[in-house]
Amino acid sequence: MEQFFTTLLGMSATASWAILAILLLRFFLRKASCQFLRALWAIPALRLLLSFSMQSNASAFQVLPGADAVFGILFQPPSSLSQSSAASSSVGGAPSPIFIASILYLFGACLLLLYGLISFLRLKSRVSSATLLQENIYQSEAVSSPFLLGLFHPRIYLPYHMAPGQMEDVLAHEQEHIAAHDHIWKPFAFLLLCAYWFSPAVWAAYLLFCRDIEFACDERVIRRLIPAQRKKYAQTLLDLAAREKKPAICPVAFGWGNIKSRIRQALLYRKPAWWCVLGAVLLCAILAFAFLTDAPFRSQSEHAQISILLQGEQPVYRASYRSSQVSSISETDGPPYPTGQSIILNVREEGPTNYTIAVYGEDDTLLAKASFSDVLVPGEQLHFLYSNGALVRRGEPSTP
Repeated sequence: MEQFFTTLLGMSATASWAILAILLLRFFLRKASCQFLRALWAIPALRLLLSFSMQSNASAFQVLPGADAVFGILFQPPSSLSQSSAASSSVGGAPSPIFIASILYLFGACLLLLYGLISFLRLKSRVSSATLLQENIYQSEAVSSPFLLGLFHPRIYLPYHMAPGQMEDVLAHEQEHIAAHDHIWKPFAFLLLCAYWFSPAVWAAYLLFCRDIEFACDERVIRRLIPAQRKKYAQTLLDLAAREKKPAICPVAFGWGNIKSRIRQALLYRKPAWWCVLGAVLLCAILAFAFLTDAPFRSQSEHAQISILLQGEQPVYRASYRSSQVSSISETDGPPYPTGQSIILNVREEGPTNYTIAVYGEDDTLLAKASFSDVLVPGEQLHFLYSNGALVRRGEPSTP
């Protein structure tokens, strides 16, 4: 469980950068089609779903800290976390912080998922007596405003006593939702929210995605209407929103949220200029390429290295280094490292950085640690000696 949670933390870190980039780009895409804003959310969704990606020199994570930053700043390296937790359990000690965080994460995810399920079942029960009007369209006295509900066989639910003109606008809107598969994408986004409920960035992405699918749907309806029909559509939004109660998380609802902005869009809609569309396509492509790829993996010769020569009497099972950005670890699952052997730690940063290195004995017992600052470049090696319970630096950086 701890390993799974730390993996989610890393994936959340990389997705959060993509979400932040989308939030910044929204300002530049405000005159482009709403379809672009809706489609952009696929980028962080893929980062949240996939723990791997292609490598590229043009990746944004060449300069941005990714998954390793989470472990370097918040916790120990992920492999040491699970080892530390297991050691605590075996000796009956206090549970590790990552174990406690994992339990809290699981509780929160189940709670949010249960809330969504109960909301869906309650709404399903409310409309169980709905009357079939035609095809997949139902009417019910239990609803105050229209919405779309259902994953594989979506149904449109309407309140009674709707004016014919209002019903025409509502059905056009909800049919567009079905055509765009929003009744699938929104529950799917909610499942991602349940998995990453601890991330404020994911919450922001979910709320904005729900907003964007409504704006995108309005846009697809509006662009087929003449100005007089657009005014009628805007009036329908206003009339239904005035008597609407906020729906549950699950359904795709007509007229929910951002009513002023959606009415303004309906009344002032203009087809985007070709250069706006082209610019939006280029921005989306650049963003996708930058955040759906990772920085290339470096071979050992491309890393700086920390070498720790073991001369102490106590057996050493693990050594690690931490900085303000990342962590690295070297450990043995069997016998301890033999005396006289050097442990090599690959350093992933370049330039002036503060480091802390440590060696651990059996049951993850800290034997010694040392902190230092240095400017490291690929190919250099720093030498340390572990002896008599202390870590001592030996000389200046060298080339191995």
